[in-house]
Amino acid sequence: MKRETLSRFIGLMKRFEERFGEGEMGFATAPARINIIGEHIDYVEYFKTAVLPFASDRHTMIVAFRPREDDIVRAETLTPGYPPGSFSIGEFRPPDDPDPGRRWMSYLAELGVPPPNWINYIKASAFYLQNLRPEESLRGIDLLVESTIPPAGGASSSSALVVASGIGIRAANGMKIDMDELAESSSRAEWLVGTRGGKMDHATMCFARENHALLISFHPFSVEPIPMPVERYRWVTFYAHPADKGSAVMSEYNERSAVSKFIIPALLRDVLSRSESLEIRWRSLLNAIASRDRASLDREWETIEMVLSLLPQSITLREFLSRFEEMEGELRELYPALFQVKGMDSPLKVRDRAEHHLGEIRRVIAAAEILKEAHEAGSEGDIRGEIDRMTRIGRLLDETHRSLRDLYEVSTGRIEE
Repeated sequence: MKRETLSRFIGLMKRFEERFGEGEMGFATAPARINIIGEHIDYVEYFKTAVLPFASDRHTMIVAFRPREDDIVRAETLTPGYPPGSFSIGEFRPPDDPDPGRRWMSYLAELGVPPPNWINYIKASAFYLQNLRPEESLRGIDLLVESTIPPAGGASSSSALVVASGIGIRAANGMKIDMDELAESSSRAEWLVGTRGGKMDHATMCFARENHALLISFHPFSVEPIPMPVERYRWVTFYAHPADKGSAVMSEYNERSAVSKFIIPALLRDVLSRSESLEIRWRSLLNAIASRDRASLDREWETIEMVLSLLPQSITLREFLSRFEEMEGELRELYPALFQVKGMDSPLKVRDRAEHHLGEIRRVIAAAEILKEAHEAGSEGDIRGEIDRMTRIGRLLDETHRSLRDLYEVSTGRIEE
């Protein structure tokens, strides 16, 4: 353990005892998530998507915790501006449903979007675990957070809090820590705050490996460590300004999630049902994506362009539900704010979003392959080959940024400056 890290643990232990008294305590850590490439596709479900993040060793969260005899969770943080908070796990009273997935979604529908509060991320972790174990009465914990992850900085400090507190609550209740379960549960738990994201952030934190990126695939879920050149390279991250996590921005995020999970897949099925030959070509494309066959994917790019041209540039909820009325119930359950904020007649962009998804998975597959080649070149002393490949990674990052700015519309003026 590095001296600096050891000092953080010792300092946190002293601060914890000052607040909660002397005694044994446990620790949980979660790193910041830095995504190389694969932006806004971890929640896409119409092809086998993948992302390529890594865990930061410079920005991490440490949580000190101690089990309690009751079900109260008391939480404090050393980060200025965030007041202490507490809640009872017994406050979680979901509707009566034997299926934990439906039970959680019904609870969220009744809850609505809670007012912003950092404690909600800890509450999310505790409540979701209680949702999975309705027959048990979970013990609470006292918890103190020390973090070098910039709050609202785009490095997933909120997801780190869900993961780290989830480890603490599981440990306090004598549960085995299963990283697959923790990543999946943490991603669903975080929906309590109103977002409907995927599990890239949580999986990165759970499966982090030193000096490696993680090629994380979904549907089915898998993680492949990808070695990165480290001797002559450093990844430089900067935080332009705090993220806006208000209802308007959350609505924009959830709009893109709904378009990606429901609207594009339904429209694709409709388009492909009209042409058997195009459907065959599309299946070939999906196979190339699933097998990460970069050469085949490049050859099939014409198919992508053809399919994209058949999708509408935009569609309103009213227009969509007039054609796919059977999807209204699930859409309203998952995205109630979308109906409330956007309404039935606001245009939702479709073609640009799909173009970003398909271009981004192509870049992810290329970047993973190039990173492997760069590591091999560097290991063999081929410095020129390593430089060439890392330069190509840089070009892919530039392409991703342009796609996020122009097709997904998630950049900001300060970043563009």
